[in-house]
Amino acid sequence: MIAHLVQSIPSWGLVAVLGVAILVLGKAADSLVDKAVDLAKLWGLPPLVIGATIVSLGTTLPELMVSALASIRGNPGIALGNSIGSVICDTALILGLASLVGKIPLPHRLVTVQGWIQLGSGILLALLLWIFSGPGSVFTEGSRFPQGAGFFFLLLLLGYVIFSIRSAGPAMALAGEGPQLPAGESLVGRSSKDLALMAGAMVLIILASDLLISTVTQLGVNAGIAESVIALSVVAFGTSLPELVTVVSAVHKGHGEIALGNVMGADILNILLVTGMAAAVTPGGLRVEARFFTGPIPVMLGVLILLRIGIWHSEKYLLKRYGALLLLAYILLSLTYGKEMLH
Repeated sequence: MIAHLVQSIPSWGLVAVLGVAILVLGKAADSLVDKAVDLAKLWGLPPLVIGATIVSLGTTLPELMVSALASIRGNPGIALGNSIGSVICDTALILGLASLVGKIPLPHRLVTVQGWIQLGSGILLALLLWIFSGPGSVFTEGSRFPQGAGFFFLLLLLGYVIFSIRSAGPAMALAGEGPQLPAGESLVGRSSKDLALMAGAMVLIILASDLLISTVTQLGVNAGIAESVIALSVVAFGTSLPELVTVVSAVHKGHGEIALGNVMGADILNILLVTGMAAAVTPGGLRVEARFFTGPIPVMLGVLILLRIGIWHSEKYLLKRYGALLLLAYILLSLTYGKEMLH
C-alpha cells in the first residue's frame, strides 16, 4: 500500500517524505532503546536479555511477515533466503558497523550462553537440512525442511525465551540487582506502560522503514535507475533496516548490550521463528534448492563462527578489528554472491 501511494508523489515531494521517514525512524529507535533500558531496570534483567528477546522480536517482524507470506504464496526459496540472508546481514553488516561506531560490552556469562544458542541454531538448521536430504544428494538435488520440523523450531523458540529470562536471574542476584519500581507505581502497571510504548515504537520503526525503502525505490525509478540495481541495493537491504537503526541508536546512546542482544536474538529468531513459522504454514514444508548448500548456508555458519572467535578473543568489549572483519566479510560476500547474500 505504501509503495502504491508513493508512486503518485512527485520527486520533490518524495524528498520531503524521505526526510520525515528518516526523522521518525531515528526518534522511534531512540524511544525503543530508552524503554528497553527502563524495562531491564524495572524487571531486574540484563539489557542484553531484553535486547535478545523483546527488542529482537519487534525488529524481526518484517522478516517474519515476508517469509510467512512468501511460503503461503508458494515461494519457499524467498522465505528461507530471507531468513538466512538476514542472519548474515545482522551479524556481519549491522554488528560489524555498530562495533566500529561505539563499544559493544561483553558480559561473558550471558554472551557465552546466547552466543552458543545463536551458533547452535544455525548448525541445527544446516544439520536437519542435511539429514532430510540425504548426504549424497544435498549439493545436487537440494533438500526439504518439513512442516513438522517447523513446529519443532517454534517449540525450541518458546524454550529459548523461557531459558533466557530464567538464566538471567542468578547473574542479577550475584550483582545484587533486582526489580526497580518507580515510587507510587505497580510492577504490572509500569511494565504495561513501557511495553505499550515499545510496541508503538516498533510499529513506527517498521512503517517508517517501509516508507523509506519505498520512497528511495521510487526516487530511483524516477531517476531512470534499473530496477535490478535498486533490488540489489535498497530493497534487499530493507528488512534489516529496523535492526540497523535500533542497534546503531543503542550503541550511540551507550547501551551496547542491547545492540549485541538485539543481533544475537534476531539471529536466533530468524532461524527458529522465521524459518519455523514459514515451514509450519506450508503443508509440504520448505523446498531448499541445492544452491543454498554451496553459498548462503556455509556463509551463515562462517559469519557466526567468526563472531564466536571475536567474542572469545575479546575481554570487556568486542575488539574493533573483529567488527572490521565482520563488515569486510559482508562487503566481500555481497560482491561475490550478490542477491543471495543481500536477501
